[in-house]
Amino acid sequence: MKKILVPTDFSEHAQKALDFAVFIARRSGASLSLLHAYHIPYRTSESVMASNKIYEILKEDSEKNLADLQAKIKKEHPQIEVETISHRGDVKNFITNKANDFDLIVMGTKGASDFENVVFGSTTATVLNNAPCPVLAVPVLAQISQINRLAYASNYEAHDLEVIDRLCEFALIFGAEIHVVHFVEPEFDDFEELIRYRGFEIVVKEKIAYPHLYVHKVATEDFNKGMSEFAEKQNISLLAMLTHKRSFLEKLFLPSLTKEIVMQSPIPVLAFRSNH
Repeated sequence: MKKILVPTDFSEHAQKALDFAVFIARRSGASLSLLHAYHIPYRTSESVMASNKIYEILKEDSEKNLADLQAKIKKEHPQIEVETISHRGDVKNFITNKANDFDLIVMGTKGASDFENVVFGSTTATVLNNAPCPVLAVPVLAQISQINRLAYASNYEAHDLEVIDRLCEFALIFGAEIHVVHFVEPEFDDFEELIRYRGFEIVVKEKIAYPHLYVHKVATEDFNKGMSEFAEKQNISLLAMLTHKRSFLEKLFLPSLTKEIVMQSPIPVLAFRSNH
């Protein structure tokens, strides 16, 4: 891992994400890119000159706040390389267009106010669904003391092995355990399911050469509840999930499970994007 992008709106939630990014950078040797995007979030009836003046003020505030964050990090962690990016325009488009330049994006899940909660939460959800690199969504109550047990929710899909392999690279930075877990509804937890589970477990352990890798099967009627209980029981410090491309109708009528978990989870969620 070489480059980490950290979007910020300078809120408490964004600061928590930055703290996590610093923690990861210290362990991995990665550099940090702090991003703040500014724009006027409504149509103004003022003149072009007045609009330009507003943008000048927003730009100055953005650059000053970024410089303050950069100076604070450099003072506390001089070994970390830190750059700042002050961008005029839409943050979601900037992130998704530039994501290929980074190995990881670390974001908070909410903003400083109710309005910013909608904006920043929407931004996080959009980045989760579109960024080609992994995205780590960090809730404000997340603890940074250690990252030692990761959980990945699997559905026995062919590309699970690729994601688990990528997760191993992340886990190796911290020497963390990886717990691959498949959730099944109790009514389908039969002998055929056991055969599928055992087959998946064998393939994972044959293909993935990671010493601290464990495979589980959990029967639950509610995925979110099952994941929450599993995370608490296993003392999981980070959840990993796969996001899928969805059609327009799916986006319109079906809620995103990953987005729902990210917004509700008390622990960080690392999302990998699937092209399938």
